[in-house]
Amino acid sequence: MQTHIPDADRNDIPFIDYKQAVIWNTTADSICDYAYIRKNFTDQIVSVWKNPKHLYPASLVYAVAIDDKYYRSVRVSEANYVFAEKIVSGEMNLYMYRKIPQFNGWIEYVGHDANGNVYHNNMIIENENGRSKKDYFSYFISLNSDTLHPVTSSSLTAFIDKYLTETPAAKAIAMNFAVKNMIKSRKIAVIGLMTIGMLGLASTGGSSGATFIFMLGFPAAAVVACLNRPQTLTWKDMVEIVQTYNKEKAGAN
Repeated sequence: MQTHIPDADRNDIPFIDYKQAVIWNTTADSICDYAYIRKNFTDQIVSVWKNPKHLYPASLVYAVAIDDKYYRSVRVSEANYVFAEKIVSGEMNLYMYRKIPQFNGWIEYVGHDANGNVYHNNMIIENENGRSKKDYFSYFISLNSDTLHPVTSSSLTAFIDKYLTETPAAKAIAMNFAVKNMIKSRKIAVIGLMTIGMLGLASTGGSSGATFIFMLGFPAAAVVACLNRPQTLTWKDMVEIVQTYNKEKAGAN
């Protein structure tokens, strides 16, 4: 089992830092060059030192290995392809990428792919001054039985139901971050407290001294709901879940 520290995706590099790389157009066709991954595009691209104008978009290549890191090209949506970094290897492989906010819009980009064909893309406009200090990541996984088709794990609940039913330790960790189903008694408590507050306000018209007592139903309901609120998943948590899955699978064999 191998674990890698994820790409920091630095924004303070003052120049394009080309590094030795292997680019796989397919699983059987690769080239070696000095390359750089340009991530601020809706279809992320690899630019090479020999001819920077010839691009290798994520939508058209299989994978790239650069600076001792391995990236698979994955489809996020019809117009969004990224290079997701492999950070856990094993029975289950984990890939991740940093999500770049796109609310500032795009600039249309026209270049040429590695075959010289005209290539259209969109460069994402990033507001560095307004960028959040917290990065948000998305994840893809693949099983060793099918490494050709990584699948998204954007829905943690669906991920748990599909892959973690036979690995209780991994499932227990993941459930701390999934949207929990309130047990019946808590549901009844929330509904009851909210109902008491609403009926009390309606009956007193907000003019009685009893209004204050009835209004306590609202914060009480909020407290009960907060007790059921899931924790925030980080990439380190996702790594722990997948590593635990791999350990359990290895122990079962």
